[in-house]
Amino acid sequence: MARVLVEIRRAIPASLEAIEDLSLGLRHALRGSCSRADMFASELLCREALANAVMHGSAQDRTRMVAFTARLRPDSVTMDITDEGPGFDWRRKAAHSPGDCDTCGRGLAIYERYASRIRFNHRGNRLIIMRRLGDGARQNNGLENKEK
Repeated sequence: MARVLVEIRRAIPASLEAIEDLSLGLRHALRGSCSRADMFASELLCREALANAVMHGSAQDRTRMVAFTARLRPDSVTMDITDEGPGFDWRRKAAHSPGDCDTCGRGLAIYERYASRIRFNHRGNRLIIMRRLGDGARQNNGLENKEK
């Protein structure tokens, strides 16, 4: 595995404002390290995962924390997001696609489209997303259960 160039490790309160600050920090870390398409996809994955952790996992309860770690390597970016919420049944959600007019429920579809690898823990309150950089191709292995 390639060496880590940059690591971002933060615990943020479950608030939408904190998502913005952290996402901009990731964008800054990625600048000059990858293509614009990889920057866009990585930031989108970050924002979506954090928004789900804040809004659904933590119910925007600022007393709850969301843990975030991003590791940028020459060939990939990996993000690990854990919230303090009860989790969700990602297997059931993955089996149903959102309708054309649905305004929510698109997180898993975004992960499937832009990530190379996605892993949830059994409980459903931890997500690890990896995106390969530079190849431009979606090489997703699908949703996985990661027991932890």
